[in-house]
Amino acid sequence: MRLSLMIMWVVGCSGGGPTDDKNTADTGPGPLDSTDTGGFPSTTFDRSAQLSGSVLDDAGAPINKAQIRFCRGEACRNDSSDETGAFDFDEVHVDWHSLEVIPPLTSTGLATAFAPVVFATDESRTIDVVLPTLDPPTDLPPTPEEIEAGEGLFITVGIDDLEEPLFLDPPSDIAGILVDPAQQVPVDLAGTVIAMWYLAPFDYRAAAGMPVRFANSWGLPEGKTYKVMLGSYEDQRWLDAGSVTVSGAWLEGDASLSLTSTVVLLEE
Repeated sequence: MRLSLMIMWVVGCSGGGPTDDKNTADTGPGPLDSTDTGGFPSTTFDRSAQLSGSVLDDAGAPINKAQIRFCRGEACRNDSSDETGAFDFDEVHVDWHSLEVIPPLTSTGLATAFAPVVFATDESRTIDVVLPTLDPPTDLPPTPEEIEAGEGLFITVGIDDLEEPLFLDPPSDIAGILVDPAQQVPVDLAGTVIAMWYLAPFDYRAAAGMPVRFANSWGLPEGKTYKVMLGSYEDQRWLDAGSVTVSGAWLEGDASLSLTSTVVLLEE
């Protein structure tokens, strides 16, 4: 578990500290103005986009005081959902961001929802985020073993494979949840999402990788290959985690997870 709200805000995005004002414009990377001012080029940013949404539990009830971490580059903007579950950010940069929604400290057993999201000029996006209840956790074994971390998602992992983020506790177990298709966060990639999972603890690193395969719960055709994509908080992108091919009751291949985050099985 995260130690406290204060630590969570101090850490912010990777390599940088957040502001605590959701509408404070950051000074992250952006295009340079081509106008010659006779000195250093001025830096201009397209901040014409907007984001709003709500945070709900898997029964559709609003979640109050869920923490929203909305990051671009090394700059983060923080908000919390209100009593109706609502949150919003204005003056959003036209760029990729990480959107992490963390259950309130008083909640237990809910997943952290995460997605890299991208914005276009003058775009106003509404993203309603559901925080589902995780499946029961499995203790991490002393040596790598295959664990079902969410229905149909099988990860080979041991307790020494995961490295905790700064200020957080070492891992002791792993859990996941197969996300209801109607409750999935957006995937700003070309292709069709076959399935999505959230993993916990969130954003723990696996330098050597964790091999992954999937039960063919969807009756996918024999011999067809699918991509495995992994949401990266640090990179603010979907990472290519390899591919899997349908072989009877399984989808297997070279796919390997470098961290615990949102996992997507994608048909390109």
